[in-house]
Amino acid sequence: MNTPSLSAQPTLPQAFAQLPPEPLPLADLPPLPTLFCDGGVLGRNPSHVGGTWAWCLITADGGFAAGGSGLLIPANRLPPWPMADDELLEICPTWPVTNNQSEFYASLRAIEYVPDDWTGRLCSDSQITLGRLCSSWRMTGIPPRWIARAGAALKRLGPIEPVLLQGHPTKADLARGIGAKRNLPVSEWNVRCDEVCNLMAQDYLQRLKNEKGDGG
Repeated sequence: MNTPSLSAQPTLPQAFAQLPPEPLPLADLPPLPTLFCDGGVLGRNPSHVGGTWAWCLITADGGFAAGGSGLLIPANRLPPWPMADDELLEICPTWPVTNNQSEFYASLRAIEYVPDDWTGRLCSDSQITLGRLCSSWRMTGIPPRWIARAGAALKRLGPIEPVLLQGHPTKADLARGIGAKRNLPVSEWNVRCDEVCNLMAQDYLQRLKNEKGDGG
């Protein structure tokens, strides 16, 4: 049976399109380019299957500028189809894959994308990721080569303002711009990153199931 490649899914600009302007309170802050990042795992945390990641860059006036997403698959759990078929798949050097690793990798890919001397906000619902990238928190469990890449990226960038978000906001939270559970900012862009991660996870797990059913 032929199964669709993950690369055949809607492009990231399509996935992030048609979102409203950034709700309060982020809109109350001085306008700055902003990176939103999110990561997750395939199944339970830690995952023996892999993880997902997504990020998007939003302009100072609230428009979508760029984004990226993909899968983190452990080297000992590679899929049975040719790797070249899935340009969104990245090999993770550790096993199993944790949610904290996926969150870190999402932010890593985001800060690697922006140009030299870029300055702006880095928004995530992962406090430990923001602490590791912006406050020198311990990197326990993060692959050494990711740590080196993050250090190289941060060295060439300007000041970055970390913003901790509340994850999984309700519609009421989004309308207020503040999450009721933790009294932290919330964002439609963060929600869309999470949705992209979830869709990629569903597609990948379904494809694995189809391959197993075919005896592949």
